[in-house]
Amino acid sequence: MKNILRYTFLFIGLLGCSLAWGQMVEPSYKLSFNVEEAYIGDTVEIIVEVTPPKGWYVYSTKTDGCEISPMLAFLELTKDSSFRQIGDLVPVGDKSKVDEMFECKLWYFEGVALFKQKIVVLTKDLKIKAEFSGQMCDDATCVALFPEIFEVKGITIGD
Repeated sequence: MKNILRYTFLFIGLLGCSLAWGQMVEPSYKLSFNVEEAYIGDTVEIIVEVTPPKGWYVYSTKTDGCEISPMLAFLELTKDSSFRQIGDLVPVGDKSKVDEMFECKLWYFEGVALFKQKIVVLTKDLKIKAEFSGQMCDDATCVALFPEIFEVKGITIGD
């Protein structure tokens, strides 16, 4: 009898996990440059676009007065001698609201979340690997945007 109960609970637990896993939602990502051609010494921008599913929103990079906050958008560039990072990730077009759950002012994006990161090109062989993370929510659920690693391409470095 004990084994039947154990297997029943195991089956129910696995069924619950598989149903939850099947309902996971993920955004789409696009990383690009603001120009197609640059030269050594030029400042260029990496453009990060995060598109959540309809009805979801992405948290931005800042809060005001939060003791506890959601996971804010963050871009980490893998260090390389071909570029130098300038400043932090900059949100473009985010909105603010006082969030009842976190009891503070938060910035977020409805629809496409757009961020920019400036770099200086140091060599002709530009190699950029970026890791984006953050959090998105709808009216009932929040999901961590686990780190996604991208290789940013699409720029020619001229002589």
